[in-house]
Amino acid sequence: MDRAAEDRQTICVMGAAALILLGQPERQTGDIDVWRPGSQVLDSDLRRLAAASGLSYDPKEYEPEGAYLQIINPGIVNLPAVRDDIWATGEDSRILWQGRKLTVACPPPPIIAASKLVRASEVDIDDVVYLIGAIGVSRKKILQAADKFPDADRETIRENMPLVDATLPVAERRAQKRKSREDPER
Repeated sequence: MDRAAEDRQTICVMGAAALILLGQPERQTGDIDVWRPGSQVLDSDLRRLAAASGLSYDPKEYEPEGAYLQIINPGIVNLPAVRDDIWATGEDSRILWQGRKLTVACPPPPIIAASKLVRASEVDIDDVVYLIGAIGVSRKKILQAADKFPDADRETIRENMPLVDATLPVAERRAQKRKSREDPER
């Protein structure tokens, strides 16, 4: 996509794509969720860049065989406001990758974590636990980010936070076991 870009452009990814680029090794997905309000790219350019890289663009009526860009607009998913890469929390977008013309960014990790708590599937909870353990996102920052979400989502995030609290000790024990297997002197 970077090679095909003619102008400087920023794509804001969220979901699993952001987590993979934040270093979560177990996370896999075929879709690359692009948060439209946080991206600085024309739709026609994004469609052209996707085609140049062999990605399907925003399929609506079929499940593509390979990786694809899924364009996410406010509606089913709602994130806090973003303007000029500054989010309603006062934090900058996080740069994940930068090429010659193309920059890939994501919302601040506390916003990603809070957004995962809206749906709160098992995978979403694992993602939040990863963000807390590996990236250092605090519970306090997640709840502060939640305050910037729409009212209904804000309440759901707060209601689902105990799921993370219950999962954290299990995740910490798993990490300690992995570490002890990797370190023969332990």
